[in-house]
Amino acid sequence: MKEKLRKSAVKPVAKSKAPSCSRVLESLTGSDALSILQILAERDAGLAREIDAVACELLGEVDVAGVAANVKDELKSLDVDDIFDKSSARRDGNMDPGEMAFQMFEEALTPFLQDVERYRTLGLPERASAYCLAILQGIYDFDTDSSTQYKEWAVD
Repeated sequence: MKEKLRKSAVKPVAKSKAPSCSRVLESLTGSDALSILQILAERDAGLAREIDAVACELLGEVDVAGVAANVKDELKSLDVDDIFDKSSARRDGNMDPGEMAFQMFEEALTPFLQDVERYRTLGLPERASAYCLAILQGIYDFDTDSSTQYKEWAVD
């Protein structure tokens, strides 16, 4: 009887299907995708040229207004309470809240500055300049339009 139960309780496991391509593509990390593109480009010079063309299209023209709005939003997201939390007593001493506000400002702009550097490295100085102008516009818009308490600590 026990033997019969064991046999009926154990169902054969169906072989799993290979995941669909769309599911695999959706699960790729950025570094996975980069590796795949590099392998494909090495295998086929024509495909390498097409990858370059698509990358240039993707980088496209700089949307100055869009980048400026993103910079402004990023700066508006800085919280005055974070200044005090991060500048409070530390093992190496206290950090001045004004210095912490500036450090947070720099950290908020880092991804945008990295994009400028990427354009410059790619030999696209006009786009790098446009991106710089967009960053400056975003900072200006933040300074003139925003009323966050953070601005009181990041006066410079």
